[in-house]
Amino acid sequence: MPWEKMWPLLRQMLLGLEAAHTVGVIHRDIKPRNVLLTTDDTVKLTDFGLARFSDSDATRTQAVAGTLAYMSPEQVRALPSLDHRSDLFSLGLVAYAALAGRLPFDRAGGAFTTMRALV
Repeated sequence: MPWEKMWPLLRQMLLGLEAAHTVGVIHRDIKPRNVLLTTDDTVKLTDFGLARFSDSDATRTQAVAGTLAYMSPEQVRALPSLDHRSDLFSLGLVAYAALAGRLPFDRAGGAFTTMRALV
């Protein structure tokens, strides 16, 4: 995707995440499939099924949740300190993939290789 087309879309994605993060919601599954584009180029962030509140005192499991290729290092490592910055990392991967036509690492080696590359 050309930079000139990507920039306004990326700005909308950032504003959408800012709105979620302002009320304490961490999406935890930012990926191209969860970013919809309407016919008038309006971005819609979707699928908050893995989202959680950043200030939740609920018991947390150490299970890894999300789409591996777009996870932050904190998600891959299942760290309890996961916060809104994880979504920003994932959005950076989405932007990179849109601009470069590929992710910044080779996924041919399988899940473990992808995890090592992310961490």
